[in-house]
Amino acid sequence: MEIKKKSSYHPRVVMSIHGMWSNGGWQKICSDALNDMSLNYQEFDYKFKIHPWNTDHVVEKFRKWYFEIVKKSTNNIDLSLPFYRPSIVAHSLGTWIIAKALLKYDDIKFDKIFIHGGIIPSDFDWFKLILKDQVGQVITETSKKDWLIRFSWLVTKSGSPCGRFGFKQKSTFSKEIDVTDFSHSDFNDKNRFEKQFLLHLFDEPVQLKVVHGGDLDMRTILKYFKDTELIDKEAYGNDYNNSKPVTLDMAKQWALMEKNIWSFMIETFNETVVGYFNVMAVDDATMDKFVLGQISEADILANNIKRFEQGTHLNIIIMAVSLDTQTQERWGGVIGSKPGELITAALSDKLVNITNQLNRQKGIRRN
Repeated sequence: MEIKKKSSYHPRVVMSIHGMWSNGGWQKICSDALNDMSLNYQEFDYKFKIHPWNTDHVVEKFRKWYFEIVKKSTNNIDLSLPFYRPSIVAHSLGTWIIAKALLKYDDIKFDKIFIHGGIIPSDFDWFKLILKDQVGQVITETSKKDWLIRFSWLVTKSGSPCGRFGFKQKSTFSKEIDVTDFSHSDFNDKNRFEKQFLLHLFDEPVQLKVVHGGDLDMRTILKYFKDTELIDKEAYGNDYNNSKPVTLDMAKQWALMEKNIWSFMIETFNETVVGYFNVMAVDDATMDKFVLGQISEADILANNIKRFEQGTHLNIIIMAVSLDTQTQERWGGVIGSKPGELITAALSDKLVNITNQLNRQKGIRRN
């Protein structure tokens, strides 16, 4: 097969992990395909005989192996930047081990994850990992004829494996490929590996992450706030000053009351702000005036603000959700784009966390 890359992005290393009933023979085929593309390949072998209902020791072994590869790599792996992270191909029980490792250790990070014969439950929350900047993209093959993964409930306690049903969570960060006629191990063909890698492996990683004010010092918050002013000026144009914007001094006073008002989307290469959203909790009187249009955002004083952990009910105002023009143009707007989906998912996650915190304060348990 002629190798035609669709971007200048060059993956640093591609890893693999086999399934339970496998001696990893398919990994040799995968290796040949990657070698033809001049890509660095590393395979993890946890041996054939394990107890699938107790994979914790394999997770620990994988983590140790993962960081040995990262440390020894001559390909300049940098886990802090998506461009320089490894990708991985996983099969069967190996997919479950990877999922458990990611949930347990937030220092394990992948650009792309290729799932074959996957036994990860279909309700798995990939966005939890995407928002934590651990996963860039998930490519999953599904087949209703894969009868073997019906028994995966013995391992995962779920009767809905992703290899048959895909994932309930649909996203621009997740792609599903229907391979209807495939059984559990029919994926191990060199031409198929090459085709899949050419379609997905060379996709340029998204260099974006969302950071919240509660995780930042005041100096950084104010620096980022200045960047958001540029985004607003760009959006409002000549009407910016007439829109009664929030000043830097007001932002500082708000942040002194509650730093988590601010959340920023950062371009990780140069640490610049390309988007943001603001969520504020205010007292009852301020909320009534705001709803009636008697005051604007810029009229809200620091002593009108309530901390998110304060009390058992909150009046929430979502003040802004914005992406800069350049990011929108590059990714095709806000709706249906990865940056748009990432920032709205981060906003949703923030609201859920605030709600859960209130419920805990009320003594409500969420099952």
